[in-house]
Amino acid sequence: LPPVFTRLNVNMVPWVTVIVLAGTSAVVAIAIFATGAFQALILVGAALEAMIYMVAGLCVIQLRRREPNAMRSFRIPGGWFIPLLTVAIFGVLFVGALLSGGPGVAAWVVVVIVLASFAVTALYVWIAVPRIQAAGAARRAARPRRRPMPTA
Repeated sequence: LPPVFTRLNVNMVPWVTVIVLAGTSAVVAIAIFATGAFQALILVGAALEAMIYMVAGLCVIQLRRREPNAMRSFRIPGGWFIPLLTVAIFGVLFVGALLSGGPGVAAWVVVVIVLASFAVTALYVWIAVPRIQAAGAARRAARPRRRPMPTA
C-alpha cells in the first residue's frame, strides 16, 4: 500500500490505516443496515474465502511443477491428488457461493460485488504498485551508500 498507511502515532498505531478501515467498515455497515442484505456480505465472504483456498491449491501445484526436487519440511502423500482435490472442491464452493443468492439477495449482487473487488484490486496492482515501486527505487538511488564500494 502507499507509504501513508505506514504512518504511526506516538503509541505505534498505524492511524491512517485504522481511520480508513473504520470508515470503510462504517460505510459497509450502513449499506447493509439500509438494504437488509446481510446475506450478500456472508456470500461474498464465503466466495472470496473459497477462492483463496482454490488459489492456494493452484500455488501448491505450481510450486511442485517448478521445483519438484526442492527440500520440503513435510510431504503430503498422493502427489498432486490432494492439491487437485482442493482446487476442485473449493472451485465448486466458490461458484456455489457466487451464484446461490439467498433470502433477499439476488445472485447477481454477489457476482457484481466480487467482480468489483477483482477490478479494484487489478487496477491497484497495474497502476499504483508500479508507481510505488518506482518511487521506492528513486529514493534508494538518491540515498548515499552507507559503506564504500570495495576496491579490487
